[in-house]
Amino acid sequence: MAFNTYDGGVVVDAASNRPVASKIATVFDDETGARVKVYMEGQERTLVTGAHGLIPQFQTEDSTRRVRIEVGPVRLRQWSQEMIASAAAAGDDISSALEQVEVVRAEAAAIVPRVEHIETMAGLAPGEVTDAQTANLITQPGTSTRGAFNAVSAQVVGYAPVWVIHEDAANTPRPNTPRPVEWFGKVEPLNMADADVWHQYAPNPTDPDEPFDPSTPPTPVNLANWTNRWHDSAAVTVNPDHYSLAKKGTAARFAMSINDYGLRSGDVDMVILMRPTIPGTGTFYPGPIVGGGGDSESETGVVLYLTGSPTTTWEAYIAEYEGGVARGTNRGAVSTPTTGQWHYMRLNITGTTARGKIWREGTTEPTGWQVTRTLAKAPPGWVGLSHGGDNAADLKPVAVASEAT
Repeated sequence: MAFNTYDGGVVVDAASNRPVASKIATVFDDETGARVKVYMEGQERTLVTGAHGLIPQFQTEDSTRRVRIEVGPVRLRQWSQEMIASAAAAGDDISSALEQVEVVRAEAAAIVPRVEHIETMAGLAPGEVTDAQTANLITQPGTSTRGAFNAVSAQVVGYAPVWVIHEDAANTPRPNTPRPVEWFGKVEPLNMADADVWHQYAPNPTDPDEPFDPSTPPTPVNLANWTNRWHDSAAVTVNPDHYSLAKKGTAARFAMSINDYGLRSGDVDMVILMRPTIPGTGTFYPGPIVGGGGDSESETGVVLYLTGSPTTTWEAYIAEYEGGVARGTNRGAVSTPTTGQWHYMRLNITGTTARGKIWREGTTEPTGWQVTRTLAKAPPGWVGLSHGGDNAADLKPVAVASEAT
């Protein structure tokens, strides 16, 4: 049997201002008016005031939340401790919800003019948008805002609709397609003035069985916008269209976040190009990192490396780090890389499964994954490039996409 508990107290006659001593107290459910049983330490008891009018702490069955206590002419009302605690927790929840509401309002205020800009680009005058709730209707089939979105998408990328929405020409969502993916939390990409933050990925980044399509290259990121992470053990040269990484000092876990890509969570698919210098002085070449976090003492993330040498086998190598600890690594054979040529490196995180593949630019992407690892957990965080060895290479970020969460 579950109980609710009530605090003790002193019963005082208001007329005489004296304690009401040695009297039986009758307890009622103040919400229903029904008389209820009194318990102490789970045993049924009669509630009696003490020599100084004191009522001890007592309990009722948990169906009663508020009691009315009658002792002679005196009536007292009291909420249970559980209800008071629940009300306090509700107050905290309300405060938290209000803070979130303010954040949502601010985000909505920023989104509305962006979506209205889409409508304008598609030729809709303000009076023609009769759907209302502009910012929401971009995801609802059959609305004029959705139609404007698809029309403008066709203008911007040359085909419609883009993979963000997954629908046919009649604005009807296609069955059995993955959930929509987010656009880096932005609508600005449809404004070509902001194209430097638009990283298109084709055809479908939420399906790891779909090949990467390099025929429609994305607008490059701002390569100068990067942040050094973890150990300062690599020299980074920013070239017009790529980075050059080389060891600096003692080899350690170096990483750099590509800030235009922001923070990623959920399922993430990242593609880069890597041009190795072979032979190197070691066996590890840099690669992409997803779910980056922590510092030089608490590195967290999942990295895909190329490892090997002309005198050994070549492998795709996935390393998982959490809190500075290498949880483990997995390897898989790859085709022999060529010095001075670009190679695609694709790292996919789906749930708690990490997969990787490496292939030379101009060749067909392998149909299967060359290396797979089951992660301890899917790490959210920044994405970028990582280097933990001695060998130099050029790297070029190509595309990142993540499932909306």
